[in-house]
Amino acid sequence: MCASSLNQGWTSYEATGLPVLLDKDVTAAATAELRCSQEASNTFVFLYLGSGVGASVVLDNQVVRGARNNMGEVGDLLVDPDAEQLEWGGRRGGLAAACVPEALVLQAARVGLMLLPNLNDHVAVDDACSALCDLAATGDAVAARLLHRAARRVAVGLGVLVNLLDTPRVVLGGPLWDRLSPAFLPVLQDLVAAELVAAREEVRVEGSAVGDRVAAQGAAVLVMDHFLAPRASALMVG
Repeated sequence: MCASSLNQGWTSYEATGLPVLLDKDVTAAATAELRCSQEASNTFVFLYLGSGVGASVVLDNQVVRGARNNMGEVGDLLVDPDAEQLEWGGRRGGLAAACVPEALVLQAARVGLMLLPNLNDHVAVDDACSALCDLAATGDAVAARLLHRAARRVAVGLGVLVNLLDTPRVVLGGPLWDRLSPAFLPVLQDLVAAELVAAREEVRVEGSAVGDRVAAQGAAVLVMDHFLAPRASALMVG
């Protein structure tokens, strides 16, 4: 089980009375991406796109969790100070406002591409976001411009993370990524490169190798890791 803003740990689940491991969805996603990699050494930023947005960092084959296991809340990272004000709870010009379904649907409704669904109906919002992505994929110029603007804003956020962490690779995934990737992936490489402030080798920008269920697969991996991965505290010096 994965949950946002919850420290990792075991708790009792009332429905079964069995222990359940709680962790963040973005941490689980980065763990799954790490475990499926064929590279000997992995260092990357993972940007998780779903009903919200989060980031996780893998350094030298280790998922970095933060002091309280809550690392990754990047939705309020400012990516466009001139962004429009949206009628929702996120920060104006923040990374979440650039790419979460509610924000994208609000922007599409504002320019007349669709009627605004009930923002409390998550299924309706998700369907509307899918419709926006389909419009862009089939050549609608307004929809394509909205998603290209979203990609530019996301690139600013990724540039901040890469500049801070000096990672050679960025991976994007999550349940929204497959819909956004046709518009995002062709342009993100160059857009992120334009945000970098230090001379460095080219930063690779790529989609998840796991797929849209990366967090669910990661949740299973976390349980396996808990029982099977070696821990320094369990090692004995003879």
